[in-house]
Amino acid sequence: MDPSIVASPADLVARVPVAIFIKSGELRLADDRLRFTVSPDEVLLDSPVAELHSVARAVTGIHVWHNDRRLRFAFGKGNERADAWVAALAPLVGRPPSGTHVRPPWPMWAWVLSLVGVLVAILAVGVGFASIVQ
Repeated sequence: MDPSIVASPADLVARVPVAIFIKSGELRLADDRLRFTVSPDEVLLDSPVAELHSVARAVTGIHVWHNDRRLRFAFGKGNERADAWVAALAPLVGRPPSGTHVRPPWPMWAWVLSLVGVLVAILAVGVGFASIVQ
């Protein structure tokens, strides 16, 4: 495997991709284990690679499934690091457990549409509030 991707800085993104819910740390692939640590005392993932499944490229990084739990990792600017992680993990991970539904990552158009919807809702609330105050 390419030694440049054995370990790299990454962000673990929560279900709601808001900065206060993002945990920054190190994603490391070594000894057939994937490990994400925020600090030496806080390990958020330490799993044999065989327990992982369904690695996929996402807009901002990668999605990795551990049993029925989806983990989203972002790598900052550029897609090279995410592409390298997918290439490294895909041949190593196992199959999804039976009965587990694996949803694909959202495509870019879905993110843009969601953002536009949120902005329109905020604007509508702001305009409605302004008209009530006057």
